[in-house]
Amino acid sequence: MNSQALDRFFDGTYLLIEIACKLLLLTMVLVISYTVFGRFVLNRTPTWGESLSIFCMVWLAILGSSLAVRDGRHIRMTIIDFVVPPRVAIVLHKLAYVIVFAVGVACILGGIALFELFSGSIIGALGISSKWLALALPVGGVVHVLMFVARLRRGGWEPTGSTE
Repeated sequence: MNSQALDRFFDGTYLLIEIACKLLLLTMVLVISYTVFGRFVLNRTPTWGESLSIFCMVWLAILGSSLAVRDGRHIRMTIIDFVVPPRVAIVLHKLAYVIVFAVGVACILGGIALFELFSGSIIGALGISSKWLALALPVGGVVHVLMFVARLRRGGWEPTGSTE
């Protein structure tokens, strides 16, 4: 796979995850709005509203964090870059990237174990297996690692954070 095709793959993956996050957020807003409307206007609360909004929130949080990896938008302490010598700042920045990668791998491995553990339980109000909720972790871990690689391809090692 050539360099341009690889960049298109990463950009396409980013766009797909971004669209999924927007749809999850829209779903959460609509479900919560309907739940509040049902509770206070119709005097009949839908039993599935809270479970579905939590389901969407978990997927949104995990997938959304991977988008921040590619763009270097995670919260970090930039003051460290100014109070330590430049060589130390570079080492700390690289260490942070190692930790970001390790978190992605941990999400994959832990998520697979969680998926297997949750296979036997059901989200009562939705009537679906809890494994679909647990699946967010390994999927998010894979996307996290992919966006990590995309970040490195965009020059992510600079201590200043943003390469754009």
